[in-house]
Amino acid sequence: MSPKISIVVATYNSSQKLAYAIKSVLASEFDDWELVIIGDCCTDDTESCVAEFDDPRVSFFNLSVNSGQQATPNNVGVERAVGEYLCFLNQDDMFLPWHLGSMLEAYIQSSADLLCARYAQIVPIDFSKSPPSIVAFNGGRRPHSQTRYDPHTSYVASCWFMRKSVAQEVGEWITESRSYITPSQEWLFRAHRMGKQILCTDRVSVIAVHSGSRPGSYSNKNQDEHKLLFNEVVTTTNQRDAVLQTADENRFPHAGRGMRHALTDLYTATLGRCFIVMGIHPKTPLKMLRYGRRGGFVKHHQRVTQSDNKP
Repeated sequence: MSPKISIVVATYNSSQKLAYAIKSVLASEFDDWELVIIGDCCTDDTESCVAEFDDPRVSFFNLSVNSGQQATPNNVGVERAVGEYLCFLNQDDMFLPWHLGSMLEAYIQSSADLLCARYAQIVPIDFSKSPPSIVAFNGGRRPHSQTRYDPHTSYVASCWFMRKSVAQEVGEWITESRSYITPSQEWLFRAHRMGKQILCTDRVSVIAVHSGSRPGSYSNKNQDEHKLLFNEVVTTTNQRDAVLQTADENRFPHAGRGMRHALTDLYTATLGRCFIVMGIHPKTPLKMLRYGRRGGFVKHHQRVTQSDNKP
């Protein structure tokens, strides 16, 4: 029998972080799933790391050629998925135990083609404090009370939930070289333009650990953050309530402060809306001006994750 939900993970040489993403799925209260992990020609111990879990619901397929970005592994993962429903999980992120079950229930009860869960984006943890505290903010810059998709807001792929047929109708993720914005946000905006109804849930069910705000996150093998998050938030309630509360209360750090953010808000209310009507993602002109070429934004974040310098 096919699983109810397929979860696709794209990964590259980050077995120490991937292990916690897998553990979070295994800790799910809902258990009718398959986890399809696609390696982007991994050369580290990712395959043996996956095999150690020894769970028939977890599979690993390693591409023979490295694509250097997330789109290709995700496209392969969607092709190999056999579940009726589909979601993605970034290799840095983790599901909270109720994520799969609550998203399936909400999806069935809604009229949505695609649901986006609220997620807690974790501020880099300061381990110089004892004990280190975990602080989160509501993912994206828009108010967390929104109920439907807003192109001005970023929704990490880990928070998406849909029928597999919806993903097939929207089509493949495009590669970074074809877009000024990230492939995930281009895909979501394309779904919106096709008329897919994208709604948002009101309960945090995903922990997002943004690699682009953590210099050197892919060049080092440190797993302290993921270990702490898994032990204190995912599998126990030691710091879970505090994390969910801060995610409820906090907008994007520094959002709405200073002239720069005042101009951003003005752009959102004026030119940004015009671009949306024209079928252009509102962040495209901003990324063009700052990074200069298609794929420049993604390349910038890739450099940050491989460097010990601040972004």
